[in-house]
Amino acid sequence: MTVQQRLIEENSDNSASLSSGIGTGSCTASMPSGITSADFKALISAYDSSGVLDKSIFNSLVKLLDQENVGLAIVVIESLLTVNPTSLYLNFLLGSALFKNGQSVEAIHAYKNMLAQPNSPHGDPSEQKLLYNANNNLGLLFKNVGLLQDAKKYLVAAIGLNPEKGDAYNNLGTVMLEMADVLEAQKLYLRAVKLEPNEPNYYWNLQSTATTVNTAKHILSLCLKKGPNYQPGILTLAGLEALTGNYVHFNYLKENGWGDDPLIQSIDWVLKLPKPPEVHFNRWALFDSMAEQSNKSRPFYEFGVWMGSSFEYLAKYYAKGYGFDTFEGLPEDWGQIKKGSYSAYGRIPKVKNGDFVVGKFDASLPAFFSIKRPVASIVNYDADLYSSTLTALNYAHSVTDEETILIFDEFLVNQNWQDDESAALNEFCLQNNLKYEVLAVSLFTKQMACKLSKK
Repeated sequence: MTVQQRLIEENSDNSASLSSGIGTGSCTASMPSGITSADFKALISAYDSSGVLDKSIFNSLVKLLDQENVGLAIVVIESLLTVNPTSLYLNFLLGSALFKNGQSVEAIHAYKNMLAQPNSPHGDPSEQKLLYNANNNLGLLFKNVGLLQDAKKYLVAAIGLNPEKGDAYNNLGTVMLEMADVLEAQKLYLRAVKLEPNEPNYYWNLQSTATTVNTAKHILSLCLKKGPNYQPGILTLAGLEALTGNYVHFNYLKENGWGDDPLIQSIDWVLKLPKPPEVHFNRWALFDSMAEQSNKSRPFYEFGVWMGSSFEYLAKYYAKGYGFDTFEGLPEDWGQIKKGSYSAYGRIPKVKNGDFVVGKFDASLPAFFSIKRPVASIVNYDADLYSSTLTALNYAHSVTDEETILIFDEFLVNQNWQDDESAALNEFCLQNNLKYEVLAVSLFTKQMACKLSKK
C-alpha cells in the first residue's frame, strides 16, 4: 500500500462526502519567525551529544526554509529526529519543510506525528503556538488533497486553540466554500475580517460569497482600502467596473503594462462578447443558475470528477449522472502542476444516482459512447488539459444538442488559459462548424457556461 493510499484509508471515516477543490480561495499557512545564522555541523554535533533542541538550532532551520534551501532543511531535520523523535519543534519543522516542498501527504504525516507527541501539561505559550500552527497547516494540507472533512476538523481545532487569530477562520471559510456552504463561508470570512481588519486577503475571499456585482465591488473597494497595492483586488475591481459600464480604470490598466495579465485578458474577452453573460462569484451559484435553465428530464455528464464535490452538487438536480475520471490524477503535466496531481488515489465517490467510468478518456470513452446514450442537460468539463478536454468534447458530441449547457471549470484567468480548455472548445467548434453563446462566467472560480449552435 502506498503512502497516498494509506492516507485515504486512515481518514476514510471522516471523508464520506469527498469534495473537489476550487483552488482559488487564498489560504495562509503558519510559520514561526526569528532567524539567526549558525554552523550546522557544529549544531548537529552538539545536538547528538545533548539531545536538547536549543533556540539557535531551531532558528537556523527556519532560516534554511526562508532561504528556500528546503532539501537541506529536510535532511538536517530528519537527522536530528533520529536523536529525539518526539520533539514537537522538530516534527513541526519537518512538516513545514515538506509542506513547502510540495510533499503534501508526507507533510500531513509529519504534523500528525507531532500532534501525537506529549506536550506541556501547563499550556506552554510557545508550544500552544506550534499546536495552533500545526492544526492550521494540516487543515490547508487536507484541503489540498481534497479531504475536506479532515481539513475542517483540524481548522476547527486551530480556532479552539486561538479564537482570536483570523487566518484559521479564513482558511476554514475557504474549506466551507469548497463544501458548497456559502453562507457559513461568508460568516467565517467576516469573522476573520473583524479580527484582522487590515488583511486584504480576507476581503478578497469574502468577495467569493457575493451574489451581485455591486456587492462584490463594495467588498473589493474595502479590500483596497486595507491593501492599496493588492493586485488581484485592483484588477478585479477594474474589471467589474468595466462590466457595469465604467471602462476608465480597466482601460488605464490595459494601456499601462497590464494588458498581458491573464485576469485582464479574461475580462477583456468577456467584454467583447456579443451579449453580456451572467456574472457569478462561486461555482455553486453558477451551477444553480445553469441547472435552473437546463432540461432536468435529461441526465448530466462530468469529465474530471476528482473527489466528487461538483458531481454530487449537480446530482441533486437530476435523476442520473455519468462521471469520467482516472481517479489517479492528471495524465500529464498541466503548466506548473505535475502529472498525478488531483489524484483521488483510486477512490470513486459514492453518489446514489451516479455512474462512474474509470480510465483515461481516450481509452474509456470509445466503449462508453459506442452505445447510444441519452442527450445531456449539462456537461461539466473539468479536465483542465487541452488534450483531455478536446477528447471529451469529441466523444460527448453525440449527447450534446443546442439545448445542452456546457460548463468549463478552468476556462478563464489561469496563466495559460487560452491554451487549455478555451483552445479545445474553439478547435472543436471549428472542426464541427459550430459556434457558442456564453451564458455565464465566474472569474473567481474561472468558469464559463455556454450553449452550442450551428454557424
